[in-house]
Amino acid sequence: MMRHTTLALFFVICGIPEASENGTFELSFGDHITWESEEGPSAREHATFFVDPDRPRAVMLAGSGYAPYGSPLGDAWALDLETTKWSELNVIEDSFKPGGARRSAVVRGTEDHPSFVYLSGGYVEGQSAIGDLWRAELTEEAVHMTSVEQVNAPPARMLHGFAASANGQTLVVFGGVGGAGGLGDTWIGRVEGAKVNWQQLNGDEGPGARFGFAFAHDQSAGVLLVCGGQVIPEAGAAPGMVTVSDLWSLDFESLTPKWTQLAAYQVSSIPGRRNPAFSFDEETGRLLIWGGTGDGRNALPGLYVVETRTPGAPVSVFTEPNSVPTRASGFGLVDRVRSRALLGFGNDSSRAMLDLVEIRLP
Repeated sequence: MMRHTTLALFFVICGIPEASENGTFELSFGDHITWESEEGPSAREHATFFVDPDRPRAVMLAGSGYAPYGSPLGDAWALDLETTKWSELNVIEDSFKPGGARRSAVVRGTEDHPSFVYLSGGYVEGQSAIGDLWRAELTEEAVHMTSVEQVNAPPARMLHGFAASANGQTLVVFGGVGGAGGLGDTWIGRVEGAKVNWQQLNGDEGPGARFGFAFAHDQSAGVLLVCGGQVIPEAGAAPGMVTVSDLWSLDFESLTPKWTQLAAYQVSSIPGRRNPAFSFDEETGRLLIWGGTGDGRNALPGLYVVETRTPGAPVSVFTEPNSVPTRASGFGLVDRVRSRALLGFGNDSSRAMLDLVEIRLP
């Protein structure tokens, strides 16, 4: 695998420091789920991964592979959440381009409207950022993709934050990295018929330009959460990667959305990082963050759990077993029906990961 150090490229990491101490509430690492290459998807990073709102399965879409590194993938797979067996799905839409870092937002169906998933931005061949917006509808055998028309669309980006309100009528895009480097802009999209009309949120108060951060949509609070990420160093700064350790929320569903900083952490609480695997537990408000890199070379050990609904957003850290290697550029989800999270894929400097790690949730 190649090592990439520029903003427009992705990031292979090497070396694993020692793990940290355990946290203060009950949580544990469960099964280490692996499979042979012919039994499921190939190794990859930056895939889209979410729970199917209508079926007991997870869906994984696209990403980029390692033969060669960064090669765009356009396939789709379903993971049976009972048996942890994979089956391939058809992707129906010729103009949907292979690539990774598309951010997803699931909209659960009602009696009048079926469930669907929005997909925002990402990168395609040549690791070029895109600004596409797609609507994906799921059947037993396929993912049906429809391009969504955008009015005043946000600039193309990848490694950004994205969410949709529970009814799918309000969207938000924040940050990421695009053609000119790191982005710190916030956009609110209003769905009007078959179109989405976007408006940039004015004002300088907010997280600032960053990319590769952990993020989540807390539906009960109606907020987008943003934690950590890489930032652009100031002019004249010493060479090297710069990260932040903080937590922000945006009440994007309100009439006047506003950013609020919930916590500014010491590195001893949660080191800054880029491209961790992350997932959010809507039942408890806990944001799980695993792996990533803080220097562009080394993988950060430990599973960090952020209590986003508690004042000060305290953090607990849990040590992964020796049999489970930490990594960057992985991805994950919470399977609340089975009280667990599944985190995996990604890579370190010596190997690509073809696995999922079960985190048993209280």
